[in-house]
Amino acid sequence: MAEELLVVKSNQDLDKLKMQNISKEIVTYLIPAVIVDCGEFELLAELVRGGIVVDIDTSRIVDFISLEELSMNELNVLEQGMMLGKFTANDIKTELNYFRLEAMFLDLIKRELLTLEDNKYKVSDRVQFVYHPEDYATDVIPETIEVEGKKLDAKTTVHAVKDRINRIAKVNNYKECWILYYKAK
Repeated sequence: MAEELLVVKSNQDLDKLKMQNISKEIVTYLIPAVIVDCGEFELLAELVRGGIVVDIDTSRIVDFISLEELSMNELNVLEQGMMLGKFTANDIKTELNYFRLEAMFLDLIKRELLTLEDNKYKVSDRVQFVYHPEDYATDVIPETIEVEGKKLDAKTTVHAVKDRINRIAKVNNYKECWILYYKAK
């Protein structure tokens, strides 16, 4: 049964999706979300994984990290990496020897805090978000529409997401909504 909901729509072309998947059923999903007003910018967070939606069309999400869980050496590497952009172990100034530094890099990659591309390291979006949340701002405008779809269950609360964001940016207000997403099954 259709109901009136505050919805954020992706730029998915439903007709094109139907044409590309003629023999498949197109399912409408409603993903619980919240738009958080941080004054100069707004962030869109989904409540299933509890991450920040970077690109609603590709479902790219940045998960939160806690800087308290990092050692001083790890923080040092990540902060230098932020300034350098792409870097190698030789670019990082540290008291650690090369082999310990490389081992740390592998651990940071495993924890999705660093990425490796073309033999160069780069600080991941998860870390970048902590230092520059405004770079992950959304410009989506929710609208109230009548919609029918499969509502996904929230696995985190609005309060928990607001608390995490409040650690890095002042939360002024928020608006609960749903992300409308289509998928061929």
